[in-house]
Amino acid sequence: MAKNNAGSTFKNQSLFNSSLVTDATGPFLPESSWSYARNAINNSVKGDLGTLSTEPSNLFCTQAPYVIIGSIFIEADKWVIFSTNNFNSEIGMFEETNCTYSVIVNSPCLNFNSDYLIIGISKPSDDCSFTIYWDDGYNLSRFLNLSKVPWIQNCVTLNDCTTCTDTTVLDCDAIRLDPLLNTPKVTLTKGTGVGQLYNGTYQVQIAYMLGNQKVSDWLIPSNYLTLFSHSNSNAAIEVNLENLDTRYDYFQVAMIAVINEKSVQTLMGTYSIRETKISYDYIDNALDPVPLADLTIMTPVPDKTTAIYKTGSYAVRVGPINKFDFNYQPLANQIETFWQSVEYKNTYYKNGGTNIGYMRDEVYSFFIRWIYDTGDKSSSYHIPGRADTNFALTQDNNASLTINELAPCPFTLNDIETPAYTPRVFEVYNTAYVSSLAPVQLSDGGTVIAEGKMGYWESTERYDDLKPEIWNADIPGRPD
Repeated sequence: MAKNNAGSTFKNQSLFNSSLVTDATGPFLPESSWSYARNAINNSVKGDLGTLSTEPSNLFCTQAPYVIIGSIFIEADKWVIFSTNNFNSEIGMFEETNCTYSVIVNSPCLNFNSDYLIIGISKPSDDCSFTIYWDDGYNLSRFLNLSKVPWIQNCVTLNDCTTCTDTTVLDCDAIRLDPLLNTPKVTLTKGTGVGQLYNGTYQVQIAYMLGNQKVSDWLIPSNYLTLFSHSNSNAAIEVNLENLDTRYDYFQVAMIAVINEKSVQTLMGTYSIRETKISYDYIDNALDPVPLADLTIMTPVPDKTTAIYKTGSYAVRVGPINKFDFNYQPLANQIETFWQSVEYKNTYYKNGGTNIGYMRDEVYSFFIRWIYDTGDKSSSYHIPGRADTNFALTQDNNASLTINELAPCPFTLNDIETPAYTPRVFEVYNTAYVSSLAPVQLSDGGTVIAEGKMGYWESTERYDDLKPEIWNADIPGRPD
């Protein structure tokens, strides 16, 4: 408190606008100054000037268990506090009026670090609870409903009744801002009944929804299904769905139909996530169209951002940090491609067969990429064709020309003179070869009658020799 030291004297005590003076005392003390004043300020706590008063002090209220690295205001006098010792991490609630601190969750999987400060926001919900969103540029972006902490559960099934109880272990996957996502398997088959779908090729894509909001891209499309009948419109389609993610509420279905060489994309409807089979026998022209470009959009999902701020009614994530862009190309270079020739009955495609192959003597480009557990996709990595080798061209007694490499590949090129080997033999002959002629029966009624390795082919373009770390030492400079 402001205190007069023994023997101190004040001059003109209504004014204290000079300074502390200890060199002069008594009658020699200058106007508007003082000689001793411990913990004093020359204004009142209300802001009145010319008044000597005690400086406001701090009172110890409460403390968090570890070093505090961030806070988020909730409402009134409530704050969420983040603290860590770089091993244990805790989220707690601080109430300023009562000077109380309570633990919300303490878990090592939060993985806070004292070198990365937390910045986030809070949002009230309709049920009067609050949800916090935060980022630190070190961990994945996260959120947490303060009234519904997601604990890992122990579930026991007895007499077809499953009972689940919460543990004290936090489910850190459940608080990811970009949630995990199961990629569904969508398969089209020809319907058993009649319908009004026109002759053409059909495909389906789905997208997950939370409430009325679509929250995912359009996911991997289904197989192609070709419908044909002489009447042009007496078929139906069944959509079979597996591995749907029940953490979502609904899903939308988009139908891509190629009819008379024209592609039409239609939003067929919204369905409960519990549906496993949908039948379509008609496409209503009044249904909303879906732009083809929307079906191919791939939205990158960043692993984390450096901070989350509130701007009006929006939350803004800044400083996105994308997933690690690994280089799989050297391994993709080692992938080998093979072909199979499958024999089906002549009614296979008429009855809705979906095992569609490739045309012979054509060039197809293959690639490999990964689908992340958040639904987005990695970069695509080209699968090169096989390397060229010396082919020995021979002619048997039946005047058929063959290419010998590991196993013969027969041709029916009569009355042709056997040419000498040339490096560009692929421009004239099919360099694919047979590795097995043993028949193999398939579950869909087909029979594999032959299989082997695909042919060699090259273009006039060459692989980029300026980036050997991508293409590996064996690829750069070679023809594409």
